[in-house]
Amino acid sequence: MSTLDELLSLGGLNVDEAQELLGESAGPTPIAGYQAMQDVEAISSKQRGLMFIVRDGSVVLVYAGPTAVEGIRPDELSERFGTGTPLRSRQGRMATLHVVADRGVAWSEENYELGFVELFPPTTIDAYKTEVYLEPPAVNQ
Repeated sequence: MSTLDELLSLGGLNVDEAQELLGESAGPTPIAGYQAMQDVEAISSKQRGLMFIVRDGSVVLVYAGPTAVEGIRPDELSERFGTGTPLRSRQGRMATLHVVADRGVAWSEENYELGFVELFPPTTIDAYKTEVYLEPPAVNQ
């Protein structure tokens, strides 16, 4: 993705549109899970850095990794959505995951570098922490 608006537009895609975007003709592939989410499937493209998490035939989360967020700055997200609720991130030891649950967006940054973005249906922070988020393992100092 080259712009924040292009990235955010992925949040509204359905399964067929996700498959078309990624050039995937097969259906979603079962995966072990995504963070705390179980019983999910994925449509993904490592080359594009995108993964659409699917449950019961609906896209429930879009993960845009480093390749997909290249050229987008973390401050673009915070200017548009605020800083959200900060949580520990799996991106790195000093990374912060900013969750704006009621707007359906979360992003991870470390040293002013965007690591990934998650797009999901708007929810509460408590629901996000229960249904999506998985606390990273403790880091030895």
